[in-house]
Amino acid sequence: GRADLAFAGSSGNNITVLLATPLVSGPASLPPGTVNATYATTTITATGGSGTFAWSATGLPPGLSMDPIAGKISGTPTTATGSPYTVEVTATAGNLTLNRVYSLTVFGLCDLNQDSQITVADIQMIINEALGSARPVHDLNHDNTVDIVDARMLINAASGMGCTAH
Repeated sequence: GRADLAFAGSSGNNITVLLATPLVSGPASLPPGTVNATYATTTITATGGSGTFAWSATGLPPGLSMDPIAGKISGTPTTATGSPYTVEVTATAGNLTLNRVYSLTVFGLCDLNQDSQITVADIQMIINEALGSARPVHDLNHDNTVDIVDARMLINAASGMGCTAH
């Protein structure tokens, strides 16, 4: 936000002064994460105030943390339970404390299309990858290949058995 002040000078000329209100300015939103996948490191920024900000965050998903000096959120989410998370970021410099609340969604490992459910659409994606008709990007069991084991993990997850290799 800003405050506009107008002053009338002795010659009748108006002078407008813009005062910037300090705030946590960005990003507009936090990118989603995926369980057991490295989070896209996100730098939080602030405008206004003076000095160096000390950063903190509450409500981050397990596995994510905030660098108190750089203002970066990074790590690897370990669960989607509780998603979306309400994350409050705080920047402190001297007597100035700035806050901003974000929503951060973490998707389960087997939710390939990130629609918050595991369905036949996710299974079709992994089958296409296993057959070579789509780029193999979802190696769910980390054995360096997308194959029937990964597809079985998705079928089990869609059946309510969890997203693990059984």
